Amino acid sequence: MSLPPYEKFDCRSEGLALRWSKWLKCLKHIFDGYQIDETQSKRRYALLLTYGGAELNDIVESLPTITAIETGDNPSQELKTALTNHFNPQSNTKILRYPFRHKRQTPGTKIHDFYAELRQLAAPCCFNDPKDGCLSKKLREKGLTTPLDLTNLLKHARTLEMTEEYCKQLPQHPQQVNKIHHRSTPRPALTKHRQGAQQNYHHSKQVTPQHKNAGTVELVGHMLKAKTNAQLSI
Repeated sequence: MSLPPYEKFDCRSEGLALRWSKWLKCLKHIFDGYQIDETQSKRRYALLLTYGGAELNDIVESLPTITAIETGDNPSQELKTALTNHFNPQSNTKILRYPFRHKRQTPGTKIHDFYAELRQLAAPCCFNDPKDGCLSKKLREKGLTTPLDLTNLLKHARTLEMTEEYCKQLPQHPQQVNKIHHRSTPRPALTKHRQGAQQNYHHSKQVTPQHKNAGTVELVGHMLKAKTNAQLSI
């Protein structure tokens, strides 16, 4: 049974510890898919070296514990541990957590994209559920005041995003403002009849509180509908 191709590990680029962790995780998927379990440790060991490439093999040969690894009971696991320590010799959690702590959600970034970025930064930090630095004030308040797990918090965040996007697409109804054009020459005095007619005209053009609230009520209604639909679609 032939195994699928897999890219060799780049031993020179930056971020060795994180990339090594991801590379091992993808390699494990291959092992699991082809039913190469832990009981076949020697085979996994050989495949790790085969997939790893020439540069990784050079590093393996330079390991001071390589002899003990090759003759051990679980060479595959021992080799992975030795290489992990080699690529990440000074694992200081405070240093590793600094980029995570200072990561913030930028405007326009979806909450799920932000969460994926946090997951990458948190991989070497020994975190459980990274969810810090969120841009939405409503989402932060929801997470602090309501006992939600991460899954439900992400669902709530998606609902807020969909509501905001829907509201941005609503047609705007700006209030009509009556402009008064001042003439350079004084206007002639108005008769009582004309004054009364003009007052009635201006009164009819005024926006009543009922009309002022109409746009607000419509907006709130759309928001509630959008939020309800978003919750049902999750």
